[in-house]
Amino acid sequence: MPATVSFTTDIQPIFTTTCMVCHAPPQLSGNMDLSPGAGYGSLANVVSSGYPPAVRVVPGDPTLSVLYHKVFGTGQYGSAMPLGGTISQSDLTKIQTWIAEGARNN
Repeated sequence: MPATVSFTTDIQPIFTTTCMVCHAPPQLSGNMDLSPGAGYGSLANVVSSGYPPAVRVVPGDPTLSVLYHKVFGTGQYGSAMPLGGTISQSDLTKIQTWIAEGARNN
């Protein structure tokens, strides 16, 4: 079954508008670059620099993914992201679905 959420068309735009203030050159907060062309490589199966050995995105399992906990503000991995901002419920659902569908680089 094909994925319903695309990294390129659904997820990267969320990062571009809400996360690149802190997670793009020259400021790579948490050693994470979420700019176009680099975002995927900073996430899937990458150990979190702030919460090792936890992984930023565990394909297929949102609840094991640091990204999920950060954007949903669960508190399991520190402060909610983005700091001082919000992500719409629709975009949160896209992130959760993308991870659950295997976090494909599509």
